[in-house]
Amino acid sequence: MSARKRKRLNHDDRANILSYLILGYTIPQIADRMQWAPSTIYREVSRNLQKKLKHRKRKCSLLSKRYYVCNQCPKHPTCQRGKIYYNLKMAIDDAHRKKHASHMGPRATEEQIKLVDKRIGEGTRKGQSLEYIYHFNEDLHFVSCLTIRRWIENGILSTKRAQLRRARRYAKKYRNGNRGKGPDLSTNTLKLNRTYTDFLEYTEGRDDFILVELDSVEGTMKSKSMLLTMMFVSSGFQIGRKYDKETASESVLAHVTEAMRAILPYVGEREVILLSDNGKEFSVLPLVEKEDRRISVFFTNPYKATDKPHCERNHEYFRYVCPKGHSFDSWTQEEIDFIFSNINSYARNELNWKRPYDLFIEPFTKEAAKALGISEIDANDVDLASEF
Repeated sequence: MSARKRKRLNHDDRANILSYLILGYTIPQIADRMQWAPSTIYREVSRNLQKKLKHRKRKCSLLSKRYYVCNQCPKHPTCQRGKIYYNLKMAIDDAHRKKHASHMGPRATEEQIKLVDKRIGEGTRKGQSLEYIYHFNEDLHFVSCLTIRRWIENGILSTKRAQLRRARRYAKKYRNGNRGKGPDLSTNTLKLNRTYTDFLEYTEGRDDFILVELDSVEGTMKSKSMLLTMMFVSSGFQIGRKYDKETASESVLAHVTEAMRAILPYVGEREVILLSDNGKEFSVLPLVEKEDRRISVFFTNPYKATDKPHCERNHEYFRYVCPKGHSFDSWTQEEIDFIFSNINSYARNELNWKRPYDLFIEPFTKEAAKALGISEIDANDVDLASEF
């Protein structure tokens, strides 16, 4: 392994730490494989622990070990004792906050700020532009003109933006919830040789596999829950599973594993290929391959929803029931299953007016659909208008 050149852990390093913890590596082993000092990994894990000890009277003996976390335990999904997790989302968010906090506010001294305020105030009262004032006052050149403009817009100086000559109106940039650029986890060791190009090469000329597209649906920015959707492309059959944002990657892995156990008895020798995006919730998805040799996992290109269009397109029906801006926090899994039962019982023109439910049970049987929480609904009783 080549020697690292960075001084700080990045998003990929934190994703790899979580991956190694889930695989059962100790912190000294993780430090050795990643070529970081053990103290660095110890601090990273200890700073980002999520404790779930409320109403849990029984304490696991493993937690008495120093820096032991439940990510390392294969029994944690079903364990009823108090738990302590290394939280990847908390780690990434905390690092992002600290990084940006170090760049906030002016770095100039109080005397320098007073000097700038005086010069700019004198110039604007004379009708001078900001660029003009800056050009003819060399004692202001310890900062840029753009920085001074930023100070004015942020209220650091007494001069108001409206007092500037030819003050420009900048369009406000809106962010679509918290789905900004986000951390790049594409170099996660679990994602090697699983790119979309690898997927195309792997499936070229083949028809002996079942493609399942995975995606996440967000309710509101402040909601604690999200929805995992899994779509069987050949039939248009889709299911949904609610998961907690705080333990997204572990919950998604558990839900996908459960779904695979329900359908594998009906697959025969065919392969099940899972295709998901590069979201943080799918960072440890390749671990599901341990469940059966017939399971393979691949990832789409970053920010390329068209690589898995069927799953994205089918969300239209879900949005009939739950428009954007509605939280899933109060929903139960039974209600979610009922929504997707209606969606899967809805016949479509692109399926020659067949229902996804009927196309799914042909190879998988009704028992498999029932195991996934989906039941058949009569055509006249299908309801895509009700909101819970």
